[in-house]
Amino acid sequence: MKKGNVIITIPIYTTHLSEQDWASIRQCFKILQNYTICYVKPESLDISPITEKFEANIIESFPDHFFKGISGYNRLMLSSQFYNRFKEWKYIFIYQTDAWVFCDELEEWCNKNYDYIGAPWIPKKKYSLNYYRLYVAIKTIYCKLFSQPNYNKLYFNVGNGGVSLRKTQKFAIEAEKRVDEIERLMSKKAKDFYNEDVYWSITINEKECVMKIPKWDEALKFSFDKNPQESLDFNNGQLPFCCHGWTKPKMLSFWKNYIKF
Repeated sequence: MKKGNVIITIPIYTTHLSEQDWASIRQCFKILQNYTICYVKPESLDISPITEKFEANIIESFPDHFFKGISGYNRLMLSSQFYNRFKEWKYIFIYQTDAWVFCDELEEWCNKNYDYIGAPWIPKKKYSLNYYRLYVAIKTIYCKLFSQPNYNKLYFNVGNGGVSLRKTQKFAIEAEKRVDEIERLMSKKAKDFYNEDVYWSITINEKECVMKIPKWDEALKFSFDKNPQESLDFNNGQLPFCCHGWTKPKMLSFWKNYIKF
């Protein structure tokens, strides 16, 4: 019997995987083998080259348009269709192929009963300097006046969705309830739209607390994303449960000291 009331979903866009993609999948199956693992893929994609090496417990297919670029993936993650597919489980643990899991703490994080957990957005150290603070303040005013995305507002907030834990029923209900709002944000009319993880973690909580989300310092124990050295410093030199984006050139120089594949 598989462990916990959580399903691990690994989105697959192509079978032409890099060495690092393969390493990420291998690590997931090694560390989290006692949980139900599911590949999420386009309907038209044959993923037998992957399942022949790493056989998931479940394969779920969705219309191809959900896997075409960032916009398609945003729509998938903002749709009740996705979450209702996994209503048998209390939680969905999303694990992209640029993720890495260091140890099995998944059940402990589920037991905290948060609605959403992802890596906090940690800024570079330079943003604590006075002239950068002034720059951030000016940019914030500009973005508000011209309805442009202000990514500075993400700093010290939770969190990135590439490796994230989501309470299934909560997301299904909110996605269904907010169909019109989501469609407006996804349309070209909404110039200030961010990615789906920003919607679920920041936008949705702007007027009232809808999603129960941990503070950034607790979430650092869950995952690192951008600026891993700064994240490690804030986390007292301790590695998190998992990380996201380790394969990116800017981050690989840091992660190669901790990830061997």
